[in-house]
Amino acid sequence: GVSMAFSKLDFVNYVVGTEGGGVLRCERKMRSYKKSKQIYKDSNLLKWDNEVEQILRFLPRRSRDTIKTSMRKYATKTGAKIINLDMLYASRPNPLHLFPPASKQAFEKHSGPVYGIAASPFHRNIFLTCSTDGSLRLYNMLRNPRPVVLMEPSPAYLFDVQWSTSRPLVFAVADATGKIHIYDLGVETISPVISFQAAALSSSTSSSLSSSLSRILPWLILCFEVADLVEKNDWWAIVAAEKE
Repeated sequence: GVSMAFSKLDFVNYVVGTEGGGVLRCERKMRSYKKSKQIYKDSNLLKWDNEVEQILRFLPRRSRDTIKTSMRKYATKTGAKIINLDMLYASRPNPLHLFPPASKQAFEKHSGPVYGIAASPFHRNIFLTCSTDGSLRLYNMLRNPRPVVLMEPSPAYLFDVQWSTSRPLVFAVADATGKIHIYDLGVETISPVISFQAAALSSSTSSSLSSSLSRILPWLILCFEVADLVEKNDWWAIVAAEKE
């Protein structure tokens, strides 16, 4: 994956964006690490090294049982009495059993790499994605794989997206030309309420531009919210004054 987002409201699920445009919901197993003495010990005095035990402890039961059966057969064939990491990998277990995929759900793909993902700070199942295909999408984990809202703020590559931390319907996206597009879904769901040039394209490459805009996006959203209390047309003047 080329991007990843964790929600502060959900400690199990997270979202990954891939270079091929895939958007995947993944799940991490929350298991405690406990150091103990030989948990697995067979009647034929076959012992399991503590490092192997710790690896197996984090696997689903079906995968764990399959690997244990395979390792017993390998130990019988080689005459080993202790199963360690070298033996575990030498037995060549099925990679899907030893390293089960974390992805649990696939959403409708972008047609380009997904460089930006942002989980909503207000709703555990809502997240945004942006891609080099020029589309900005809002997904709901509990709905069908298609995006709830599809937006196209710019024909240029989109590199990063950030939510407002105080307004649930406000977010911003940065494109490859150095522009920032700010959306407020309470006002408009298709087009950004404001777009402006935040950086000169000639001053940096696309990758460094993406990095610099990623750092200032939350700050720009905050400036937009403050200026929204005055006049939206004058909000960039506040941004310029704060930068000085």
